[in-house]
Amino acid sequence: MSNSAQQGSASAKAIPTNPADQTVQRQNASLRALHETALGLLDKIDKEELLETIIERAAALIHTGQIAEAVEAAELPALV
Repeated sequence: MSNSAQQGSASAKAIPTNPADQTVQRQNASLRALHETALGLLDKIDKEELLETIIERAAALIHTGQIAEAVEAAELPALV
């Protein structure tokens, strides 16, 4: 292992004493766990259903149905 890699892993394991740093570290750990879970689930979900869900959520985020309507009207290639 290179010296910089050793330093990176050592600093990642250091326990911060600043409460704000501790909060950020906990949030990062939660996000890493969610990311790893999401990656695992991607192998088990229907890709077309996943795409539809992503589009629905994106449309809800921008408060319009234009994205969903455009995708429904489009001819999408098979995802599998």
